[in-house]
Amino acid sequence: MKKKKSVSVFTIITAISLLAILSAIQQSCGRKNLQAEEEERASAGRPENYQENDTLSFVLPENLSLWINYYQQFDTAFRLRNFMASGVSVHLDSMEDAATGDLTLLENFFPLFAFSPDSSQIIDIWSYNQLIEINESGERTVIGGDPDQEIVWINKLTGSKKQAMFNGPQQIVETADWINNESFLLGMINVNEANTTWTPEILLFNMADSTFTNFRMNTNMSIDKMVAAGSDFSGFWLKRKKYKRG
Repeated sequence: MKKKKSVSVFTIITAISLLAILSAIQQSCGRKNLQAEEEERASAGRPENYQENDTLSFVLPENLSLWINYYQQFDTAFRLRNFMASGVSVHLDSMEDAATGDLTLLENFFPLFAFSPDSSQIIDIWSYNQLIEINESGERTVIGGDPDQEIVWINKLTGSKKQAMFNGPQQIVETADWINNESFLLGMINVNEANTTWTPEILLFNMADSTFTNFRMNTNMSIDKMVAAGSDFSGFWLKRKKYKRG
């Protein structure tokens, strides 16, 4: 009868040590990769880092990606590579207090807002002169509206509500999203006076140093294509979030 070979204590200890070393190496590599990604996103969120005709080369956050993909269905030129930097970084001196009311009164808008990764900040492009009506079935309808639009930066930690932009009827911000806890992007449409063409634009804000820059699409879009589509991105977004337009 053959004897079973025994595994020495030394062999077991060596194997455990090797596993521990490999695990530590993997964790270290993971931390380095995460740190590199965070540094890349921080750099991408600084307006001064973009020269004239640069493009946004990083992967866009979800809301801006949806915006790009939505309009690309109707115009193949609507691609990130066609949004060119102006090369001008503007410093926001002092932002006015926003007209937005008490944050607790805006909770029905929350699914439409853009929250920072740590949930401490909000970009509100929806609530200016609008209300949400909820019927007996729980259906939510956005009612009211105004030809003007206020873009609000809300800091939940301090309670401050500042006006990042105020647009007239020929400009409409349709989407917002954060790159990191300091920087956010806006997707905006500029409409010409004859109401025949749209010029899309992406705006990049960095709240750490209060600067912003813009990336304008190098071609215009025909409004006829949008009319034929039956809805703009704002309508698509409301439907996606299970809201109706009043």
